[in-house]
Amino acid sequence: MILFSMFVVILIHNQKIETLFIGIFVTLFMLVIGLLVYKFLLSNLMDEVYLDGENLVFRNSGEQIKLFLTDIKDYKYQRHMNPHNVTINTKHHTKFGKKLVFLAPTTYVPFRKNEVIMQLLEKLNKEPKENHQKH
Repeated sequence: MILFSMFVVILIHNQKIETLFIGIFVTLFMLVIGLLVYKFLLSNLMDEVYLDGENLVFRNSGEQIKLFLTDIKDYKYQRHMNPHNVTINTKHHTKFGKKLVFLAPTTYVPFRKNEVIMQLLEKLNKEPKENHQKH
């Protein structure tokens, strides 16, 4: 909406043609950058993830899968972001793919480990796995 407003303001003001082209170019450039950020950082995130006994339940776009903890090949926990990013790699292909990404609940203390995610990772570490990556 902001980009559309910017585009309209650029078009309705009486400006030189060079200024008009620069304004249109900057607006379109910002649109492309926004779409790329969405595609590579946000579009693959799960809507909801929670632990249900020995299963990890993933919900995305109205669909749901249950994943046994033993079906998890490895994980990556990036706590130097806020909210913290968790990537789960599965042994088998699921309807959401082999790589499931979600964000941990937000904490207000920067770089602090998220207790909910730490409990999940503790449970995952109890299961025999091939390898784990912690970042």
